[in-house]
Amino acid sequence: MVAERTKPVVATPSLTPIGRQKVRRSGRSWLLLTLVLVGGLAGLCLLYLEQTNRVVELGYELTRLQRDREQVSLEVAALRYQLAQRQSLARVEELARREYGMVPLRRAEALAVERPVPAPDPTPAPAPQRRWWERVRDALLGIGHAEASGMP
Repeated sequence: MVAERTKPVVATPSLTPIGRQKVRRSGRSWLLLTLVLVGGLAGLCLLYLEQTNRVVELGYELTRLQRDREQVSLEVAALRYQLAQRQSLARVEELARREYGMVPLRRAEALAVERPVPAPDPTPAPAPQRRWWERVRDALLGIGHAEASGMP
């Protein structure tokens, strides 16, 4: 028998084209993708409606607060008016006559009151002077002495 010369079988890798391979999608994956997109769009619409609703609610609240502020401003103005009326001199005089039985002053007299002349403050005796060696010793030892000033 004659030996035939055979070529060794070498597995060559299959060549794939560069780029994306086209994958055919099945009907279920298209349906799932469509549902996800529709759900996302519905979620965005609900978010938009919620935000719009919140803006409208805040507008109503702002209007109510402005109305309350105007009401409080009117009350403050009325209270200031009442305060000014009650502080007027004519009202105070009328109240003093009616409630307390006070009458206007008919005759005024000036009284002269003599004050006694204040006695002069006694001057303190001068502090005794320390000797020079006592001042040096105290400075070296860190001993301080308080001295009174001339003004009380």
